[in-house]
Amino acid sequence: MQGSPRGSAVWLRVAVVAVIAGCGAASPPAVATLDAGSDSALAACHAANGSAAACAPNIKVVGPAGDAVANHATVILSAGTDAPQSLTFQVLNTGNSPLAITGVTLDYAPLPGDGTTAALACYGPDGATPCAAVHWPDVASSGGTGASSVAITIVFTNPTDAATRTAALHLLTNDASTPAIPEFIINFKTASAGPKIVTAAKVDLGFVKAPATDTTTFAIQNLGAADLVILEIDATALDDSFTLVIDGTEYPTTALITLTPPITLAPGAFKDVQVVYAAKDNAPHSGDIILHTNDLALTAEGGPGWKRVHVQVNAQGQCLQVLPSPIDFGGQKVGNVAEQTVVLKSCGVETVVVTSIGFDGNGPGSFGIDYTSIAATGGLAPTASAPLTIAKYAQATFNVRYTAAQVSAKAADGSCIEDTAHLVVAAPASGTPTIDVPVSGFVPQ
Repeated sequence: MQGSPRGSAVWLRVAVVAVIAGCGAASPPAVATLDAGSDSALAACHAANGSAAACAPNIKVVGPAGDAVANHATVILSAGTDAPQSLTFQVLNTGNSPLAITGVTLDYAPLPGDGTTAALACYGPDGATPCAAVHWPDVASSGGTGASSVAITIVFTNPTDAATRTAALHLLTNDASTPAIPEFIINFKTASAGPKIVTAAKVDLGFVKAPATDTTTFAIQNLGAADLVILEIDATALDDSFTLVIDGTEYPTTALITLTPPITLAPGAFKDVQVVYAAKDNAPHSGDIILHTNDLALTAEGGPGWKRVHVQVNAQGQCLQVLPSPIDFGGQKVGNVAEQTVVLKSCGVETVVVTSIGFDGNGPGSFGIDYTSIAATGGLAPTASAPLTIAKYAQATFNVRYTAAQVSAKAADGSCIEDTAHLVVAAPASGTPTIDVPVSGFVPQ
C-alpha cells in the first residue's frame, strides 16, 4: 500500500486506546437494519416491480471529512506525539431495501510496542463500546427523506516505536451487489513520526552492448510523516561509465556527491534518479549507490540513515524489469476508466519466465488487469503451468485499468484518500523472484 495531499494515501494524525474486535468474551452482536433512503422507498419499489425481488440495499461509507470512502481504500495514520484522536465513519444505505449489518470487525495483530493496550481499536455508535460487543441498533430514516446511518469509530494510539502497523475494518452486510467482494473493507496503515525512505533495492540495466548508452530510473519516496532529507550520495563504488542525473543535473560517480541544497521530500513525495551507463565493453559492472538521509531509524545498511541501491549491468541469468513503477493514475473524473500500459522487460542474458501477474492478497480494489496484449499466453494471465516467456532483451506488455467509480473521500486536511493496490509479478528464477508495484489513483471533486 495507502497526509500526502496527492500521495499514495492520505496522512491523518490520530491515536488510540484499544480492545481488538473479536478478542475476549462478548455476547453475539445484534443485527443492525438500516432503512432505505426514504421510508417510502421500499413500498414504492415493491409497487413498481410487483414484489421485493427487484429491491436491494446498497452500502455507502462516508469518511470523517464527509466524502464517500471506496471499498478497499487505504487510510494512512501518521504516528506522532499528539493525544489520541478518533476517525468516525458513517455507514449509509442508499438502496431501496433495508441494509442489515451482520458483522463489524477490525483485524489487527498487536506489536510489542503497543504495551498493555492495542494501538488500533474499533468502537460502535457510542464511541466507547468495542465493535465486538456492540448490539447494533436499528436506525430509522431521518424524517423519511435521508439515508439512515450507523457510526463506527477507529481510534489510534501513537506508540513510541517506529514500527509500521496495518489493520483492516471489515463490514459484513446483506448488500449482494458485489458478490465477489462480500465485505466492505477499509484498510489502515501507520507511519512513524519521522521520515521513511523507500526505494528499489536493485537497479538492473540488462545487457548494454558497447559502445551503446542506456538509461534507467529509480524513484525515491518518503512514506514517513516528516520531511525526508537526502544530504549526500556516494556512488563511488560504480566506475566512470556511470552517471547520475537528478533534476536535470549530471553527477559523475568518481567522487562523493554533496547536494546543495539537499533534496527534501515531503511525506508521500517522490524523486526520480536517472542512472546513465555508457558502455565501454560488454563485461558485467556493478556497485552500490548509498543515499545519506535523515531517516535515522535505518541502521542496517552501513550507517544511520544510509540506504543502498545496488546497480548492475550485463549481469548473467534471468532479469526482469516492470515499467513504470509505481503506476500512478493521478486524478480522474468520476465514471472514467483509465488505462496504463505496463512493460515487462527481459533485462538479462537469458529468457525470463513469468508465472503470474496479479494483485496481492488485499485484492484489486478499483483496479483491474487486461491481459489481451500478451500474445504468448493467448491473452490470458500467465500461470506456473502456462507461463509467459520473454526472450533476452525482449519485452511483453499488458494494461492496468482504474475505474473511477466515485469521488474520493477527503481527510480532515482536505487531501484525497487515494484508491491503492499492489500489482505483483512473479518470475521465480530471476534475480527478483517477486516484483511488487504500487498502483494508485484518486477522483477529485
